[in-house]
Amino acid sequence: MATAKEQRRVWLAGAPAYLKEDHMKPFRAIVCSAAVVSAVAVQAPYASATVTHEMESTHRVVSSEHDLNICGDLATFTFESTGHSTAVDTGNGFHFSLAEVAFYTVDFDDPALGTWTARATETIQFNATPGDVVTLHIGNNNIEGDVRIRELMTLVIGPDGTVRVDRAVAEVVGC
Repeated sequence: MATAKEQRRVWLAGAPAYLKEDHMKPFRAIVCSAAVVSAVAVQAPYASATVTHEMESTHRVVSSEHDLNICGDLATFTFESTGHSTAVDTGNGFHFSLAEVAFYTVDFDDPALGTWTARATETIQFNATPGDVVTLHIGNNNIEGDVRIRELMTLVIGPDGTVRVDRAVAEVVGC
C-alpha cells in the first residue's frame, strides 16, 4: 500500500511543484489517506444497521519539524494545533469530517529572514453510500508572515474505487 505522502503526490500530480512535497504536518496527509480509504471501503455492500460514531479531538498539540517553507527557504516550523474529526457509519452510509486550526512559527535558518508567525485552517469532509459516487472536499488556508497560501482539492471516487481529481486549486501570494 502506498504511503500517505505518495498518495498525495499522485493526487496532486498536475499541481505546482511546491505542493508535491508535504511542507506541513504529516497529520493532514494521514487523515486524507484514511478518508479516501474509508470512502472506497464504503463502496462495499453493508450488512449492519448499527450506527457507529467515532470522534477524536486534539487540543494544543505541539510539534516541530525542519523543512523548506512554501517559498523554498529552510526553516524550523513549530506548530500548536487544535482540531477534531468525526466519522459516522450509519450502516448504509458513511460520513467523515475534520476541522483543524494551527498556529505556528517559521524560524528561518537565514537570520536575515527572521521569524514569521502563521495560522493555518484545514477542513475535510465527505458523505458516502454504498455503490454511489463519493466526493471528498479538502480545504487549507494559511497565512505565513506576509505569504498567503490557499489549497482546495475535490476528489471524486467512483463506485469501482477509481479516484479522480475533480478540482485542485493552489494559490501562493507573497513569495
